[in-house]
This record gives sequence, C-alpha cells and structure tokens, in this order.
Amino acid sequence: MATFYRIIKSNRSTRWDFQSAQERGQQFRRPLDPESLRISFGISVYDSLDAAIANARLRPYLGTHVVPIEIEDGGPIRAEQTTRKRHHHTLFGPADEILHRAGSPIPIAEYTETMTYDLWDVESGNIVNTFETEGEALHVVRTLLDLNGPEYARSLSLGIEDDDGSMRIVAEGVDLATRAAKDATTKPVATPGGGSA
Repeated sequence: MATFYRIIKSNRSTRWDFQSAQERGQQFRRPLDPESLRISFGISVYDSLDAAIANARLRPYLGTHVVPIEIEDGGPIRAEQTTRKRHHHTLFGPADEILHRAGSPIPIAEYTETMTYDLWDVESGNIVNTFETEGEALHVVRTLLDLNGPEYARSLSLGIEDDDGSMRIVAEGVDLATRAAKDATTKPVATPGGGSA
C-alpha cells in the first residue's frame, strides 16, 4: 500500500478531480512530445504531503485542498514516478477507482509544515543542535559567540529542513552572526553542554 497526494479544487472530491487530461477531452495548444502525451493519460500526484502543499501554494490556481489516495499493489491503478521532480508521480487508472480510494481533503490554508533548524560547526563537521524555531537557534548562536568570540562565527552554519527532507541554508559565518545580533528572541533555551542560557 502506498499513499499519494492530489491537489483538488474544493473541500469535496469529485470524479472530475481524478480524470486525466485525455479523459476530460482537453485540447492542447500544440502537439505533445511522446512522453508528455503518455503522461496526459494519467493524473499528477505527489508521494509527500509537504511536496503537494508546497506546489499548491506556489500555484494556487491548482486548488485549495490536498487529498490522500491509498493505492494497493496489484490493483487497477498504477503509480509511476514521472518527470524530473523527485516527489512527482503519475497515477494511471479509471477516475472512479481513484475516487473510491481518496481520503478526506486537507485544507491547504490550515496546513502548517513541520520544520527543524540545524546548527552545524562546519570546522569539526558536527551538528551543534536541532531547534524548532529560528529564534531558538539564533539564541544559541549568540551564546556560542559570547563564549568563543566573534571569530567562531566562521565555523557556524544554520540550515532548515522540511518534513519532506528538503534543505536550504539560512545563514553562515558573518551573515549568521549579523542575523543573530538582529534577532529579538529572548526565549531561554538549552545551550550546548546542558543547562539554560
């Protein structure tokens, strides 16, 4: 059993939501290449809820809700990873069968991603700690710079990781020190080595 996520137009799933472009009789402005033509007989889904939400927020015209779809092995619906997008898949099968396997729609506007902030000492190659908020991480950065001096900023890197594993750098080195200095968060948090700052 595998779960995929489809962006739909409203808070109620309909057969139309799971019809392929070909099944809807969609007319294309120009001829499709063979691979695009093949994919047009299926529907786009994602193997991660966060990936589906991220795409829906990037392209709000796609819909307002995301619906989970559970696909069993050996059934009438086939899932295939398509395009160069890591989390994108195409489901091939009758719209009625897909609708039958659809769960409750999830409103995009109410969904909150789970993210973690990772602070690294790049010189030693070790993680300092993981935090739920950027403010907590920056509090520890300030503490570390107070303990070790401003030059220690060169060794620090703060990154963020989403639930789907996507990562990006928030700030490093001098930029991170500047960001920490500007941060107004004063919530006490645990510092490396135990205790509270």
